[in-house]
Amino acid sequence: MQQNDDYNEIRNLLFTKLQLKKRSNISLRMTPMIDMIFLLLVFFLVTAKFRPQEDLLPMQLPAPDTAVAAADILVDPLIISLSTKIDHLRIDIDNSKTFKIPDGDPDAALATFASEILSLYSAQNRVATDPVELDCDENLSWKHLVKVYNVLFGMGMTDITFPLTE
Repeated sequence: MQQNDDYNEIRNLLFTKLQLKKRSNISLRMTPMIDMIFLLLVFFLVTAKFRPQEDLLPMQLPAPDTAVAAADILVDPLIISLSTKIDHLRIDIDNSKTFKIPDGDPDAALATFASEILSLYSAQNRVATDPVELDCDENLSWKHLVKVYNVLFGMGMTDITFPLTE
């Protein structure tokens, strides 16, 4: 009988342990998951590269009710080529005149460039509304383009375009 009682006692112990295991629920530990989410969030915020805001170039579009004369369409644009060199900006006007605008003090050279454009316009009987095409080198810096664009726009030239390449 002793052996039977021992057997029943062991059996009861095993049965209660099995019931206790069945009662315990499997659950996910959320604390490490939340920690990982915050670590990933901080990682992406630190490694993100934000682009600087691009400025808009000023332009004037013609009013919709104004008619464009056929002579205005047939005027060849004045082609101005821009390229950045090591310490200066090189400007070629219709492949005939060349200017070097130094990075250190560009104001005097830009004034000379503006006066040369005015003399070229008067020699070719051009007006301020005639088209100007800025042909930019692929390595041209943005600050150089803006300086030349501002000079041309300040002279009253509103038809400034860029050639399209495929």
